[in-house]
Amino acid sequence: SMINESRALSSRILALSSGQRVSGRAAASAEHAVKYVMTFSHTLKYHVTVDGFCPDLHVTMTMTDAELNAAKGAALREELASIWDYAVPEEKAVVDRLLAEGVASRPLHILHELSEVTAQVLARPHAEGGV
Repeated sequence: SMINESRALSSRILALSSGQRVSGRAAASAEHAVKYVMTFSHTLKYHVTVDGFCPDLHVTMTMTDAELNAAKGAALREELASIWDYAVPEEKAVVDRLLAEGVASRPLHILHELSEVTAQVLARPHAEGGV
């Protein structure tokens, strides 16, 4: 299931980054990587369902795609506040990029951001600031 795979991926990321020799940047990147994994499931449920199973989201047949997308974005932003700290500019920027108007597939966007973190920090040798 997606829950088991998310847990397994998060565990691997945390296991990789839990050594004593891990730099501060690598540890922070690992934490963000886990947050991306957590965010993925939230974005996916809004992507594959009309309302994301959100009881506060009232979808009507008269809503345009733009209105529906805006409503889903607002509900998603509220949910992601439990994962990302909006008081930290870097973390708020992640959610702002995700919910930007030009993002066609939010789950795919999160996977791209996760791969960027993996490539930039987690895949680097320890001598270069990686894990």
